[in-house]
Amino acid sequence: MLSLFLGMFGQGDVSEILAAGDGLGIVLYYVYLLTVPLILFNILVAMITDAYVEVDSDKDAIWRLNRSKLIVELEESMPHYVKERFQPEAIEVVLEPFEQQREATDQEKKAELTKALDTVTEKVDDQQRLLSESLEGLETLDKKCEDAAQKYLSRRQEVRRKLAAKKALKQKMVEE
Repeated sequence: MLSLFLGMFGQGDVSEILAAGDGLGIVLYYVYLLTVPLILFNILVAMITDAYVEVDSDKDAIWRLNRSKLIVELEESMPHYVKERFQPEAIEVVLEPFEQQREATDQEKKAELTKALDTVTEKVDDQQRLLSESLEGLETLDKKCEDAAQKYLSRRQEVRRKLAAKKALKQKMVEE
């Protein structure tokens, strides 16, 4: 067990496994050494993906906060006589290109999510179809088993009746 643990870090001692003389043990050892790094790498990718999703979910709120700070900063930096003539719509005109870029990105993400949802829906439909086919097969098998059991029980009763008839005939012959 220690050899397996140390083998993950390149410090494994193969001599114990070679000394055992079991070819299967050597094969399993090398399969272990190949699969453990793959699993560990998969876990690392999953952790990084999870962190990315967490940051990605907060980006909209951060963007809105920064946009609000920018608007407040622009309004505070304006002289008083300009503020009176400047309408809030003018600030929105300045920020409009940023808003359009943001909407385009949102539409692209929405299209990607819709495509992913369609793919998942197709897979679920396929799984449901396979499940229903399996259930139909099981129902057919269940019916065949039930029919076989009924045939067995009727055959058993028939054999019992014949045995009882033979027994009665024997007793009748013995009595005569």
